Amino acid sequence: MNLLARFYREEEPLRRLVRDLVRDPRASVLDLGCRKGEISRSLAESAGRTTALDKVYFEDWKVPAPGLRFVNGDALALPFKDASFDKAVSCECLQYLDDPRAALREIQRVLKPGGMLALTFPEGNWTGVFFDPYLLSDAFLRALGLRSGTKTHFRPPRLKEVLAFSAPDWETRTVLRRGTLLFKWAAWLAEKLCLCRSKLAAPGLDRLAGGLLEPAFGILFAWMKFDFSLSLSSLSYNNILLLRKKTGGRAPCDRPSSPAGAS
Repeated sequence: MNLLARFYREEEPLRRLVRDLVRDPRASVLDLGCRKGEISRSLAESAGRTTALDKVYFEDWKVPAPGLRFVNGDALALPFKDASFDKAVSCECLQYLDDPRAALREIQRVLKPGGMLALTFPEGNWTGVFFDPYLLSDAFLRALGLRSGTKTHFRPPRLKEVLAFSAPDWETRTVLRRGTLLFKWAAWLAEKLCLCRSKLAAPGLDRLAGGLLEPAFGILFAWMKFDFSLSLSSLSYNNILLLRKKTGGRAPCDRPSSPAGAS
């Protein structure tokens, strides 16, 4: 396990908070938008059974873990029966979906009555949209002709929007906002350093890579922990919600017809 994967699995504060919100050794948990599965593996250590789903397949899924299975699937049409899970997690996934409402309806469908959802997403204010490092790097590479294909869909919702369109089906239990956009920049830089380290390690320069880059990793990880402790109202970036499925909401087949993100 590389330094970045270990940090995300064991120390990164956003994911640690999410794990604490749904921790239950008897629960069946769905991790929606799991990517490589760092949070899924840590969830599996404190849950009865964990199912991790993403639309993209990752080679990291091949590494087995007790009580954990990975599934290729669409968040807008989950391949699970009604009332299959006790709890669900969706960490930094909502903003990438074409229809966040449909995803929340699907999670509501597969959760048991009274089931809990820990949901995190960035605040869709102007700083989050125009100064996101992933968006800026993508635009820069496209301008240089070094990247082609369809642009990554990224429409961060606003907290008030999510609370409004989740109200019919969900009871809000916890609302937190933590960290600034610098948290995201530190994560982006750490990913780039991890890529550099892997390239240096390939020709056998492991010691050089460690000596040069490990101090930088330490600084970035320390900043992410400090930054996440900040709560600066409109400047804060990470929204964290804990929602409880209502037992008497709309029927699962009653899909909202209004467009994603509408207030």
